Amino acid sequence: MRKAAEDGLEDRWRNHTQISGIHSNSWLAHGRVAAVGSQGLASTSGCTGLSSTRPSWRLRTYPPSEPNPEGEIHQDIGYLSYDKSRRTFVLRQFHTEGFVNQYVLESMTDDKTNFVFLSEAIENIQAGWRARETYRVISENEFTETFELAPPNGEFAVYTAVTLRK
Repeated sequence: MRKAAEDGLEDRWRNHTQISGIHSNSWLAHGRVAAVGSQGLASTSGCTGLSSTRPSWRLRTYPPSEPNPEGEIHQDIGYLSYDKSRRTFVLRQFHTEGFVNQYVLESMTDDKTNFVFLSEAIENIQAGWRARETYRVISENEFTETFELAPPNGEFAVYTAVTLRK
């Protein structure tokens, strides 16, 4: 087996670590999240998992509100990998509601502070829906994540926006 450094994966992971402001193998961040019809708290953490992926876990809580009187606790786990044949990053998210989203890196700024992932497939939703995740690194200790959805033949609209700080 070739080591990651021999394969160029270390440079690729440096790009990934910029996505979330990670400068070590484990991290924890907290912040506020604005969702459609609600405000809440967010916490996200991650660690080095398998040698070729870095999982990140997210927990978001939304207190009871008019559109959602019960409130909500949302959890998902995401895995980022590098697809050698396509020469791009692929992000896979598994959500407690049963959705599984697969994204491909659509764009990354030259300074590696803005990353946009566009869905290739979403399981357990009506055909034609699309999702977009945008990460913006503000500093080594802060980043934003914007999650957008688009219905079949529709335009993207922000579903959640969160600012997280270590």
